[in-house]
Amino acid sequence: MNALTHNRVSVPLLLAIAAGCAAGGVVVDIPPGSLPGEAFFSANPGATVNVFAGGSMIPDGGDDGGFTFYGATVNIESGGDAGFFTFDIFMEDVTFNLKPGGEIVRAVFVGGTGTTDVVMTGGKANRGLKLRGNSNAVISGGEIGPTGTGAPSFHLEDTATVSMSGGESDDDAIIEDSSVFTLSGGSLGDWVSVKDSAVFNLTGGTMGRFTSVSGDAVFNVAGGTTGWDFMASSGTVNITAGGLGFNSAIVNGGGDDPVLNMSGGAIDSNFRAYDGVMNVRGGAIGDRFRVGRPTGDGSGVTVNLYVKSATLDTTALPLVPNEPFEVTARGGEFLSVVLVEDDATLGITMNQFSGTDDYVRSGAELFLIWEVDCDADLVAPFGVLDLADIGAFIAGFTSGDPIADLAAPSGVFDLADIGAFLDAFTTGCGF
Repeated sequence: MNALTHNRVSVPLLLAIAAGCAAGGVVVDIPPGSLPGEAFFSANPGATVNVFAGGSMIPDGGDDGGFTFYGATVNIESGGDAGFFTFDIFMEDVTFNLKPGGEIVRAVFVGGTGTTDVVMTGGKANRGLKLRGNSNAVISGGEIGPTGTGAPSFHLEDTATVSMSGGESDDDAIIEDSSVFTLSGGSLGDWVSVKDSAVFNLTGGTMGRFTSVSGDAVFNVAGGTTGWDFMASSGTVNITAGGLGFNSAIVNGGGDDPVLNMSGGAIDSNFRAYDGVMNVRGGAIGDRFRVGRPTGDGSGVTVNLYVKSATLDTTALPLVPNEPFEVTARGGEFLSVVLVEDDATLGITMNQFSGTDDYVRSGAELFLIWEVDCDADLVAPFGVLDLADIGAFIAGFTSGDPIADLAAPSGVFDLADIGAFLDAFTTGCGF
């Protein structure tokens, strides 16, 4: 048995390798060659594998189902493919480029040894795409096809990351553990689950109808819009731009309460704040805003509106700086507020229950918060610095009232407190 037969390296492959070496690097072209084993890549770290039209590569996963490329770059060109069909091969320490017209089947990338990067500019990932460990993917085109087995077509685990600016995923997606998914373009399928400590960043693109957030996951919306029926059963949702689609909700799924923070963007109609905390500083909320579950008294949810001003049936509400004001009206009065972040006007009809309009259940809490950074604004009228505030400081300083204790050390009234008051009075109030 000769050495070539023993090492299973064909003469055409040897010639291709020799040509690559002559050009300044180890290159394997398929065809005419075929994919060598791990020992070859171990002996030739940083090699390049080009899979052209009519060529195919199937890594031999051995007993552990893994294949380490030792820093190689694999290019799946138009008409080329990497196929596994009935079993998963865990590929690691590789830069894997799937180009327009190329295909891979049942691809699993692992970031355990070395660095594993997937770059997908086109082509198709048949039967799903999985990333584990600290593997990374950048997707700007192509298609991620369904598995056909009920498993998600897109699956991120551990600390894997995906940045998707184009292309499409035909089926479900699971983003779990501490993985991070950023969608700026392209589209995801109808059901997306973000759970554990995963982070999902939405800045553009489109999402299908169902998205769920659970565990300690964080869902950031800075552009784009989720599809219908977005639901956070726990975790945190932050909206600065873009928005949530029709019939979205925060509702406790049996664990910790969800938290939604909104400083811009928009929430479409039929939003349900059933459980948890909702902090609104800016943005827009559509019709039929429902606060509190329709069963019982609706307790278990708190909505905090951070405002500059507020009226109830055109009557100005007596807000006090930095003291939450609870709105208890439930008789159909109309609450109108100007939000602090973007001066947006938000209106809520304060029904106890309504099938066609906004409602805030009797047990649900709705607070108005007028945040003022103004240590010198000691007495009414709040928001105005005048002689009354100076008089109140002098009286408090003389009597030892905590109202005048504006500087450390606490409990001591001295020149530091006078200086702090003068600085605050000169600076003015920040809202």
